[in-house]
Amino acid sequence: MNIHKTETELKSRIDNLKINGYHLPKSMINRIKNDKWKIPSNLKYLKNLIITNCPIEIEKKLLNQMIDNFSLFSLVLMKSESENLVKWLDSKWGKERVRFFGKKDNQIYPGDIEHDKVILIADFGHGSDTCIALDYKENKHQA
Repeated sequence: MNIHKTETELKSRIDNLKINGYHLPKSMINRIKNDKWKIPSNLKYLKNLIITNCPIEIEKKLLNQMIDNFSLFSLVLMKSESENLVKWLDSKWGKERVRFFGKKDNQIYPGDIEHDKVILIADFGHGSDTCIALDYKENKHQA
């Protein structure tokens, strides 16, 4: 498979592109179209946003160490990583499933993600398995 060709093909139809059945936000589409979907030169604000909003203390420490490895996904990676999350549903992964999907939590709603209602857009380096996702799950607290 020619990844460059695939990336170009996905970008050419980005306005209608669906990943897991969802469109990317317009602002993100515009950044990708204008070649502005890039890692910020100063990660200070990103670091503050992520560390401040992370509900798990031990994870905050890990993210703080990994921030320099922050990486935005290409369209090919967004599509392949997001649409292959289903593999982690297999019970053979045990505790790893919670690591990827979280768990329902009344204190930090919702606490979990649904594999078919997210688009993974970034992570903290190859093999980190700590992703940033757009979550399209309905927020029942606002309903």
